[in-house]
Amino acid sequence: MKRILFLLSLIQATLLASAYDIKVDGIYYNITSDNTVAVTYRSLETFGSFSIGNGFSSGNEEYKGNMVVPASIDYKGKKYAVTSIGEYAFFHCPLLMSVTLPSSIVTIEDAAFNSCPALKSIEIPEGVKEVGAAFNLCVNLKSIVLPSTVTKVHLFIIDSSNNVEEIVCKAPMPPIFFWGDRYESAAINIQEKNLFGKCALIVPKRSIKSYQRADVWKEFSSISPYFLDGRG
Repeated sequence: MKRILFLLSLIQATLLASAYDIKVDGIYYNITSDNTVAVTYRSLETFGSFSIGNGFSSGNEEYKGNMVVPASIDYKGKKYAVTSIGEYAFFHCPLLMSVTLPSSIVTIEDAAFNSCPALKSIEIPEGVKEVGAAFNLCVNLKSIVLPSTVTKVHLFIIDSSNNVEEIVCKAPMPPIFFWGDRYESAAINIQEKNLFGKCALIVPKRSIKSYQRADVWKEFSSISPYFLDGRG
């Protein structure tokens, strides 16, 4: 609980009062280059107040239901590729049921989906290479699917508040876990934190031994095979 409270205070201290550059079809974006954008939030005020556990109240209700993020947007006659889900993009969206992400996404940043109590599963599309600490405080999230393209995963992709039952990782080689801004092979007190001890890991059949030997991945409660034509 102390770690969760610290996380919340850190979030509140670092969020910007205003976040977005443009809005298209109900989704806010920051322009990240001449032809790319990242999904973001409208402003600090949209988050409202909330409590730990299932009793979430108020929050960002602009993002709700079953959302579909487009691969590209047109704004003032110019086309932008959507390549990132930015920090806090879907933070504290109590009415968000699901999100369909496009294959144009390359990174999912820290806190991108933190505190989304109605989110039960998430499938990260092929093309994504890096996933940050993106799903903390998602108390009803049961399943996360990582694509074959992922190479880096934050050690706290989930935290002690999560009830994730399985992570499917399609990557043939175990992605590197990283901590903060430093990329490490990273067994950073993972036994003490016990983040994955109750979570099953499903990976390509030919890769099971690699995951069983890899730092952090080997700490999952079980490691079983994933087949391209379904699970065996």
